[in-house]
Amino acid sequence: MQNKTKAKLKRGEIALGHFVLEFATPGIGNMIANAGCDFAIFDMEHTSFTQEMVRQAILSSKASGITPIVRASDTEYFLMSRPLDAGAEGIMVPRVESKEQTEKIIESIKYPPVGIRGSAFGIAHDDYKGGDIGEATRSANEETLIIVQTETVKAVDNINQILSVEGVDVAWIGQADMTVSLGVPGQYDHPKFLKVLDTILNACAKYNVAPGFIPITLQETKMMIDMGVRCVAYTADVFLYSHFLKAGIDEIKEHIGENTGKIDQKKENKTDKSDNSDKTRVIDLGGGRKYKLTW
Repeated sequence: MQNKTKAKLKRGEIALGHFVLEFATPGIGNMIANAGCDFAIFDMEHTSFTQEMVRQAILSSKASGITPIVRASDTEYFLMSRPLDAGAEGIMVPRVESKEQTEKIIESIKYPPVGIRGSAFGIAHDDYKGGDIGEATRSANEETLIIVQTETVKAVDNINQILSVEGVDVAWIGQADMTVSLGVPGQYDHPKFLKVLDTILNACAKYNVAPGFIPITLQETKMMIDMGVRCVAYTADVFLYSHFLKAGIDEIKEHIGENTGKIDQKKENKTDKSDNSDKTRVIDLGGGRKYKLTW
């Protein structure tokens, strides 16, 4: 089956997705798909997600038609092979710094004769269908999306060697780790970081590898796309949830007042109104649902 995210990137298009750091629930794939995303990345580097949690999220993503990608915690073979056998259609690997390390990643993800991935069929990754093993291994080798994270000074020094390895689809710029490595933590407008960003983008163009990035805001997303980033994870679940929850709570607090005095004053002002007739307000919740308030 065709990997829709990899196909878009091969055509030179922009693939949009979302990073999952907190809510690897069975229904998360459907929610991300309904938002119009092409892919979801489930993080096993900076989270406490179990293999079973990720497996359920992968199944949800596949059923909803988006590409499930798992960020492994390291380059050990089993950390990549287990998510793949659970149905992941892409693997992201952090802290890639050399050609040798990249070759090991490709070898671990690809079946023979290209790599050393172990063969098990009629399980989750092929939807329990089994069938022609030769065709299955060829298809997996062609369709699995491979993302290497470039997030240290050493990675930048070796960027040409890393991206020259056949099989790398995306070079993901890890901005937080990169600024720490550069000695300018969190300074994303610092000349050192901008120079590194330019170096990676130029190398991606040279080797026909799609640049990847996780922008946090809409403004940053648009800016990175304009700079040439084509694999974009529009923020992460925890950031999005925290931002919109706080924005809503702040607005409610402003409406009701931060202290009892303000709230009492609002109530008093309403009580003083001479018009005591009943009033009605209809709130449209969407989907044919309406909520009627009378006071």
